[in-house]
Amino acid sequence: MIRSRFKTLSAVCLLVSGVAILLAQDSVRDLLRLAIDQLRGGNGQAAVETATRILTRPGPPDPTALWVRGNALEQLEDYALAARDFALLAQEESQDPRVFMALGGARFKAADMTASIRAFDAAAGLDPSLEPQLWQRGIAHYYAGRIDDCIAQFELHRTVNAHDVENSVWHFLCVAERDGFPAARGKLIPVEGDSRVPMREVLALFAGEATPRDVLLAADAAGGTDAGFYAHLYLGLYFEAARDASSSAEHIGKAVAIKMPRHYMWQVARVHQQLRKPGAPD
Repeated sequence: MIRSRFKTLSAVCLLVSGVAILLAQDSVRDLLRLAIDQLRGGNGQAAVETATRILTRPGPPDPTALWVRGNALEQLEDYALAARDFALLAQEESQDPRVFMALGGARFKAADMTASIRAFDAAAGLDPSLEPQLWQRGIAHYYAGRIDDCIAQFELHRTVNAHDVENSVWHFLCVAERDGFPAARGKLIPVEGDSRVPMREVLALFAGEATPRDVLLAADAAGGTDAGFYAHLYLGLYFEAARDASSSAEHIGKAVAIKMPRHYMWQVARVHQQLRKPGAPD
C-alpha cells in the first residue's frame, strides 16, 4: 500500500513538473511575441526590457531574445551593447552568416573597425556568395586604413552592382588615400543607370566635370531628405579626398544633422564625424 501510494505521488509530481515546464515554455513564447511586437512598433526600450526578462532566466540564452534585444538596442542607438548581444548570439548560432552580418554592422556603428571587419569576414567564410556583396566591409576597410583591401572590395562589388555611383566613389576614396587625388580621378569607375538624385552630379564632381554647387543645386531641385543627405555626405567625402578638412567637416556635419539612424549610410556619416574629431583615436 505504501509503495503504491509512493508510485502515485511520484506520478503526480512528474505530471506537475511537466505542466510547469509547459507553462514556462508558453510564458517564453508569449514574451517573445510581445518583444517582437514592441520592436516592430519602434518601442525599443520596452523590447529590451521584455527580452531581458527572457534572458535572465536560468539556462542557455534564447537566440530569438538575443536577436530582438540586439536590434532594440540599435533602435536606442546603444551600439556597443547591441554588438555585445550579437556576439553572444554568434556563439549560439555560429553557422548563421546573418548573425555575423548583424554583428559587423553593430560593431561598425560602435566605431570598432577591426571587430567589424572580423565579423564580416566570418559571414563571408560561412557563405562565400556574400564576398562580392560586402560593401559594408569595404567602408570599414577605408576607416581602418586597410586601403588595398578597400580597393579590392569595391572592385569586386562592381561585378554585382555595376550601376551604383556609391561603389565608384568609395573606390575613388581608397585610391586617393593610397595614390593621391589625381590618380584616383584617372581611375574613376564609370557608372551608368543610377537614377538617384544627386548621384549623377556626385559622379561628375569626382570626375572633375561638375562643382559642389552643381551637387547642391540638384539636391535642392529634387527636394526630399535623401537627396539633401547624399549631397552633403558625398561632398564631405569629396573634400576629405581633396584634403580640405574644414569643408569636409562642414558637409559631414550637415549630413549627420539630417537624422536618419536606421539608414546605414547615415550611420557612416555619424561614425565618420566621430572618427575625424580632433583627438579621436586612429
